[in-house]
Amino acid sequence: MYFLIDWLTGVCVVCRQEMIEALRDHLVHMLHTHDGARVTMMCLWHGTAKVSCTPGLVTCSALTTSCLLVLPDMLVSYLV
Repeated sequence: MYFLIDWLTGVCVVCRQEMIEALRDHLVHMLHTHDGARVTMMCLWHGTAKVSCTPGLVTCSALTTSCLLVLPDMLVSYLV
């Protein structure tokens, strides 16, 4: 996961958007680790509205402590 965090921060915008779209359905499963929560936050920050509306993301994020890192970012993305 740490490689993915480094890659998302250093890649061009077009490549980052393509990777975020590819990861969109897998974010729910990645939330359960600390690094996975960081990747999900980055996807919410840089992604489109489709990423914010991924089914199960909010309910899954309230279940574990590492997922609670993502909850404020999800609420902000819903409000914007």
